[in-house]
Amino acid sequence: MDAAYQHRKSGNCMNSTQAREAARVPPPNHGMHTVNPCPALAAIVRSFTIVETISERTSTLLPETGVLLGIRYSGSAALLRSSSPQEDLPDWSITGIRDSSRRICTSAGGGLIVVNLHETGASRLFAAPVLELYNVTASLRDWLPNPSFEGLQANLSHAHDNRSRIARIEDFLAAQKNTRPPDTMVEAAIRAMRAGRGNIAIARLAQHIGVSQDRFEKRFRREVGTSPKQYCSLLRLRFALNLYQPGRTLTDIAHAAGYYDQSHFIREFRAVTGEPPLKFLRRSQYW
Repeated sequence: MDAAYQHRKSGNCMNSTQAREAARVPPPNHGMHTVNPCPALAAIVRSFTIVETISERTSTLLPETGVLLGIRYSGSAALLRSSSPQEDLPDWSITGIRDSSRRICTSAGGGLIVVNLHETGASRLFAAPVLELYNVTASLRDWLPNPSFEGLQANLSHAHDNRSRIARIEDFLAAQKNTRPPDTMVEAAIRAMRAGRGNIAIARLAQHIGVSQDRFEKRFRREVGTSPKQYCSLLRLRFALNLYQPGRTLTDIAHAAGYYDQSHFIREFRAVTGEPPLKFLRRSQYW
């Protein structure tokens, strides 16, 4: 990493050697590692995930509860489909909240930084309505003003390790933040939904907040990019996956995660992944 960039005094994000070391960015070719964002971006970015592959690898990507930015600095990747030819993915991509998983094949020598945004993070970075990204993966170029995109490309071309790449991405995101304040009603609803692991009645939540259900759902979709019901379904599924361990029954997992019964859990799981839980969990590389 170039020392001049590492020691700059920007006043925004990781502007000291100590701060960068605290991120504990690993050396290359180490698989998958997560890095926390700098404090200035903590309300927008949940984490950075560095994904590096030595050999070709196929993984299943489960739906996230926020928008993802993918910035590829080496190799290539393709979306695999059972009923149509594979689709090459853009090196710089943005992916909205989805209702189903994706299978991605990454080439040998691949390197990618995934920016995992908080639920309302995209609406605080981009001018276009985040709901337009639902079930969509697009080129990041289409979502950024051309000078901004070209500036980030040029800046990253001078980065030679993951510490430097993340520092430059953080500076870019900090500069993209819009001045519109976050919707505190939606933020409060998200906290309640996460606390309940998705097991919460939407009508009752809207009543508690003090707005009609219709108004609440419109504001939620505008800020998050999906409906409150779909968001809660993703939270519940993610929690159920975290409960899985060999020997634990599906009935136990289903009840602990808040599903009505095992059949309800299997039905929702299959709708997202295309497979029953045990078959998926025993053979899939997923994240």
